[in-house]
Amino acid sequence: MRFKPADIEEGLVAGPASHSGRPLLTRTRILIALASLLFLGLFAHQSTLPRDAATQVPVPQGAALAQPHRKLPPQEAWEAEAAAQAKLKTHPNWLPSRDDQLLVFSYFALEESGAFLPDTFYLEDETGISADRLGLARSKGATDEERTKWIVEEMKRRGELVVFSKKFCPFSRGAKELLNRMDVSPKPRIIEVDQRPDGDVIKTVLRHLTARSTFPNVVLPSGRSLGGFDDIRELHHAGKLASQLNFHGMKVNVPDADA
Repeated sequence: MRFKPADIEEGLVAGPASHSGRPLLTRTRILIALASLLFLGLFAHQSTLPRDAATQVPVPQGAALAQPHRKLPPQEAWEAEAAAQAKLKTHPNWLPSRDDQLLVFSYFALEESGAFLPDTFYLEDETGISADRLGLARSKGATDEERTKWIVEEMKRRGELVVFSKKFCPFSRGAKELLNRMDVSPKPRIIEVDQRPDGDVIKTVLRHLTARSTFPNVVLPSGRSLGGFDDIRELHHAGKLASQLNFHGMKVNVPDADA
């Protein structure tokens, strides 16, 4: 008896047996079932993975995802910073004025060769800057307040301008050249912020203490900021810069220098 191909396709009769002895139609169904199970297994595994921007949910921005722009300080620096913050918060009744904080900060940047602020350093009104906060243990005095006051008086006694500058900034260069032409004595002390690994932290501190985040930032021996290049050039054109410097104990040998 001859069978039509349609009879075999509809499953009315068994087709030629496979090597395993099962009909081809049965093997086809098994293969389809296995493929379905494999697909469902892969789908279930994929659904358990954390999703990010490559799928549907964007990865949130945060410090945990950011890489530090430079090598982090050693562990002892972190511990010292945390201890200093905790100590200051336990003595909220004493904090130096902002002008005095700026003098202490300038002293640190000038005198502590090789010492840099850690990335963890932050500045708020309830913490402020003091000798202990910056690790200035060599300054004279038994307490943080005494050491801080000694630094403030020392900076005032020196009577120097402090210029926070950027070495390749044209405005910083203009300010330094103007002061040089005026032949100010004692010579201004220059801090090239962009040559230090803690330059970004210094910028943040200056913004908090002087409300200025640009450079240069010219600081008087009193701890008050004169501003930047445009500010001191305007004072110079008005004939007031030399008198300001004289008032703070500096000598200006060429008061009418070209601006």
